Amino acid sequence: MGRLVLSREWNQEIVIGDPAKPEEQISVKLTKARKGAKLVIEAPRNVPINRREVLDAIVREAVQ
Repeated sequence: MGRLVLSREWNQEIVIGDPAKPEEQISVKLTKARKGAKLVIEAPRNVPINRREVLDAIVREAVQ
């Protein structure tokens, strides 16, 4: 698995996926919040989006 670390200004977007297939792309946008920042994530409905702790719990339950 690779890792890419990017710096973004408020309201700038990162788009993940094939430019030729916009319906399969995932976009991540950094927006301001009262405390810190918020990530706005848009993805196809068939792509699960979970916080890490939720995903870890799902995996633990699946293994049991």
